[in-house]
Amino acid sequence: GHVNGEAWGVNDHGVVVGDSGPTGSDPHAVVWSGLDAAPALLDDLVDGGCVDAAGRSHQLARAYAVNNDGIIAAMSRDYRNGQFVTTTFKLTPH
Repeated sequence: GHVNGEAWGVNDHGVVVGDSGPTGSDPHAVVWSGLDAAPALLDDLVDGGCVDAAGRSHQLARAYAVNNDGIIAAMSRDYRNGQFVTTTFKLTPH
């Protein structure tokens, strides 16, 4: 289960975004749909997974903001070619 979590953004509808994960592991971007809601992994909510313009798959690490239309600003952090690479994503609900 998710032991550690941080909220980074909230909208007027009570939707909260941030990161969460088990102790000792990398965090994952999550969304809470209400005060009593369990965190839902954003990766599981993106149809076909999160893919950049070059066609690389990403695991979302943190969600920073959510607006009242449900659009979420999130980022992934991947290790490539001996260094960490951060990629940002705009997630739009449908």
